Amino acid sequence: FLPLAFAILFASLLAPLVARLERLHLPRSVSAFAVILAFAALLGCAGWVFFTQLVGVANDLPTYRDNISQKVAAIHAPSNSAFSRAEREVERLSEEFGMANSSVAPSLQAQRTRQKPIGTSPDHPIQVKEVSHSTGRLDQLGGVLEPLTTALLSVVFTFFVLLQREDLRNRLIRLSGDRNLTLITQAMDDASWRVSRYFRLQLMVNAVYGSIIFTVLYAIGLPHPLLFAALAAVLRFVPYVGWIGAALLPTLLSLAVFHGWVKSLLIAGTFLCLEL
Repeated sequence: FLPLAFAILFASLLAPLVARLERLHLPRSVSAFAVILAFAALLGCAGWVFFTQLVGVANDLPTYRDNISQKVAAIHAPSNSAFSRAEREVERLSEEFGMANSSVAPSLQAQRTRQKPIGTSPDHPIQVKEVSHSTGRLDQLGGVLEPLTTALLSVVFTFFVLLQREDLRNRLIRLSGDRNLTLITQAMDDASWRVSRYFRLQLMVNAVYGSIIFTVLYAIGLPHPLLFAALAAVLRFVPYVGWIGAALLPTLLSLAVFHGWVKSLLIAGTFLCLEL
């Protein structure tokens, strides 16, 4: 069902483009294939840019090691603060509990030696644990084949949904019977148009959102602003919590890159203001 759900989502996004190509007197099969191919090429380019940017971020992290160490040292409170005193008290209590446990351990060990051996009575059964052996390359191959199969089935289902979208609509209408046939047809067409329009508008809003994030991060001087702008545009499709993940990554990187806290607070504040 997962590839079918993806296919319905992608078909809602791509159906207007297919209909526009059909108005140019292109066959529906050619229009659907061309739109899916262009969409796949766009996703592939975006994935390649994301991967190269991510590799660049990983390669740059060792150069910010000194700045990270300074920030970690600055976070530690002075030795005479209330937090430090509470921390020392917790450590002292932990040491006392550790000493108490160590003093109790010999007595517990002596009691265990007086007990019956394991397996000699129902009160002391032998614990058996089943350990599955790894199949090696087959497990790795299965982990790769599953997303590839899902992606391939999603593409195939999307093609056929775009190719037979009126037929699928008529089949759903026939499931409800012959009553109110015209009303149900109009309702389904209206629902399909509204869902497609919602996704298009959401895509436009997120694209503008990502563009603003890119401009702000580029002006601040954060490395790889395109990566974080693309992540912000994509993660914002996740309701309520997507923007938090999008804001967390560039904010953490800014803590490692920049001296001080002003630019990091500025980046976090930009995300918060945009979301509000």
